[in-house]
Amino acid sequence: MLDCTLEEFYCGSLKKVTFDFDEVQHDSKTIARKTVHKTVQVNPGFSSATVLTFKGEGNQAPKQASANLVIRFTEQKHKHFRRSGDNLIYTHQISFADSLQMQPVKLCTLDNRSLPYCFDEFVNPQTCRCVEGEGMPLQGKKSKGDLL
Repeated sequence: MLDCTLEEFYCGSLKKVTFDFDEVQHDSKTIARKTVHKTVQVNPGFSSATVLTFKGEGNQAPKQASANLVIRFTEQKHKHFRRSGDNLIYTHQISFADSLQMQPVKLCTLDNRSLPYCFDEFVNPQTCRCVEGEGMPLQGKKSKGDLL
């Protein structure tokens, strides 16, 4: 399992993985445990459902083809955002006074952009707004999900 932050799934990153695997020695009979370091590219839009398979880079056994190396991801909790598919859900607390005065909310995105968001109505605990195109990048596509 490879732990990633929501920012790494949003922007993409390079992660180093260290793992042990069985390697067949030159005599084709004995097996030695070997530690390997591998750099894995996390593309924008990856999620905890993404599975990367590297053919033939896993454990070896005498007179058999090498197994595949399989890497699965886990998503670390974020302070303000949570993910639902390709949508990002942002929870922001404001004071009652700011709500009555309809003060704009400054939203800091996962790639550190600041989006001011103004409300033209009274905000209550059930208020939910959708910002289209500000969600997670879709793998292989340029469009994004929504920010809720």
